[in-house]
Amino acid sequence: MTELRGAMTGPRVGKNGRLFLGSQDGFDLDRFVDCGTWNRPMLDRWRSTLARRGRELSERGIPYVFFIVPDAPSVYPEDLPNDVPAGFRPPGEVFLEAMGAIENVIFVYPLADLLQAKGGLELYQKNDTHWTSYGSYVGYRSLMRAVEGLVPCRTVPARNVQFSFRRSYGDLGSLMHPEQAEEIPVARISGSEVASAVSFEGVGRQTATETTCPDCPAKSRAIFFRDSFFTDLAPYVARSFSHLLTIGTTTRVMLDVIDSWHADVVVSQVAERKLCFLETDHQLEGYDTLYKGVYGSAAGKRLLQARLGLRGNPAAALALIDEDVDGYHGHPEQAFSAALIYEANRQLEAADELAQNALAARPTHASFLALAARTALACGKASQAAELAGEAAMRAPYNGYFHELHTYCLMQDAQPHQALAAAEDALRRIEDHANLWHWASILQEAIGSKRLAVEWAKRAHGLDPEHALYTEQVEKLDGMLQPA
Repeated sequence: MTELRGAMTGPRVGKNGRLFLGSQDGFDLDRFVDCGTWNRPMLDRWRSTLARRGRELSERGIPYVFFIVPDAPSVYPEDLPNDVPAGFRPPGEVFLEAMGAIENVIFVYPLADLLQAKGGLELYQKNDTHWTSYGSYVGYRSLMRAVEGLVPCRTVPARNVQFSFRRSYGDLGSLMHPEQAEEIPVARISGSEVASAVSFEGVGRQTATETTCPDCPAKSRAIFFRDSFFTDLAPYVARSFSHLLTIGTTTRVMLDVIDSWHADVVVSQVAERKLCFLETDHQLEGYDTLYKGVYGSAAGKRLLQARLGLRGNPAAALALIDEDVDGYHGHPEQAFSAALIYEANRQLEAADELAQNALAARPTHASFLALAARTALACGKASQAAELAGEAAMRAPYNGYFHELHTYCLMQDAQPHQALAAAEDALRRIEDHANLWHWASILQEAIGSKRLAVEWAKRAHGLDPEHALYTEQVEKLDGMLQPA
């Protein structure tokens, strides 16, 4: 299954007036309730990633909580449409069984608490894919029971939460003809107030929001990597820590912001249906470049619009910013974004000029170093690229993308032995980045170590069995090892 970003289509009408999400890009209700179709390699990749996150955060003295929010079919299976087989096993249970115990990863899956709370206020909106603010409070209490033993925090007591009702059409009800409206419970919280909220608009149609609660007696700093289920959680969680940063990345964790923000606890909040997708942590861009760009001016807004449309239409993205490019040189995050757009359009010298300009203002930032390495390599400056990529990998040793880039730049600079040494060193720390295993396999093959090349090719293939290059590498090496 793929990431859930597209438009919702075909709401499924269940019993008791409840609507269910039918499909949204890779999500499909019939697959959701049939765990036999779950991708075993995806579960293995999840476990490898969570084990690395747990280890990285343990080294920093930070507990890591993985909070799975059940979806409506798991909480209201009795309301599923008649054509959906009864008695399915909730995917969260299948996921947790596959994960087992992982050091420094605390799993929270509040399905039992939600089932026990049924019979009063609606826990999930009948015409929406999300829970209500009452359901989110039940889930929040489950979460806080786990967090209370880890760091200073405060749980909002039930006496401070009152509910009123408002009419809502929901994200599914608005797709019906006629539209289906429902009365949903809405929380009003007394006691402490959140004093400030600062939001940063990200380039992926997501936001990062920082809040403070000065009279919260629990002086701790929490980071939540979250999805849309966090909207109703936010009022409770913001009153539980003195400082809270929420980042909308779906399933990714960014160690760069964890380090710079000095988090005391990190929570990944993931909807159950998104467990069939895993966004890699190993990427060029980190928190600063994704969320801290300056987009307030007219030129900045055009740049943000261009970044949002870059993947679908690079030429249109370039046309949006071409006349503004001179102004981006004075703003490193803007120059970084503009360099990505010129790079995507194969205007490599312009991309390199922008990337080097951005790096001059951020000379120790791993993402800026890596982009400058990438554009330098594209312009034929392999030695400079290898040096820059090596510096990026040193600055962010946890990010497999930077190590992969360093390995590749060394290969292009005709330094295969140094490239292999770099890859081997990185793989001792990073096991969940398929491309790193792939290039290491190619290097092992080049020096004649066929059996290790096969083993490492299979590690890459196991992490992403649908990747054609990984499949080709495994098949080729297997064929070479067969007796004549």
